[in-house]
Amino acid sequence: MLDPLIYEGKGRMSIENDTTRDAVVKLRDDRTQETIVSIYVKAHHQAELPKVPDGVFQLLFTSGLDWDSELQNFTQQPSYSKFVSPAKFITKVNEQNGYQYEQPSHWTIYLQPSPTGVDRVDSISEKEFSNEK
Repeated sequence: MLDPLIYEGKGRMSIENDTTRDAVVKLRDDRTQETIVSIYVKAHHQAELPKVPDGVFQLLFTSGLDWDSELQNFTQQPSYSKFVSPAKFITKVNEQNGYQYEQPSHWTIYLQPSPTGVDRVDSISEKEFSNEK
């Protein structure tokens, strides 16, 4: 997994994993299909990606039990999913009282099923999740 502090940006993503399984979340550039960061989120915990660059990203995740760091996969009950809608990170420049300030994007994603269906996810294959360009 990539160190979440090696990329630069002003956006921020919060990840809430209120499930009984650990997860790995990937942020993949929608244009190049390159994964810019992966982060491990334990069951019933949250994580923060503090420096997300501007861009459009696919959000993919795998969840399961018994993470094998050598195989980079869960050995028990693995599942693979992606959010249907891409995440768009845009830093807007606003002006107020003669001063300019930046307003970066902040996303919160929830790995448990959404009762409103806003954060719809689709199942994907292990191959699609692992695909790196």
